[in-house]
Amino acid sequence: MMATLTPGIFAAGDIRKNSLRQVAAAIGDGATAAMSAFKYVQEVGDRVRIKYS
Repeated sequence: MMATLTPGIFAAGDIRKNSLRQVAAAIGDGATAAMSAFKYVQEVGDRVRIKYS
């Protein structure tokens, strides 16, 4: 899971010397973070209400 210490905030990306590896890692991390965020919203979505202006 790519969760941070802040609930609902997920991390993505990587710092590497090889730029191609960095791109590939960022893509994978982004997909993992997106899935983590999706699961989080599914779990807490009914308990959280967002007010849109």
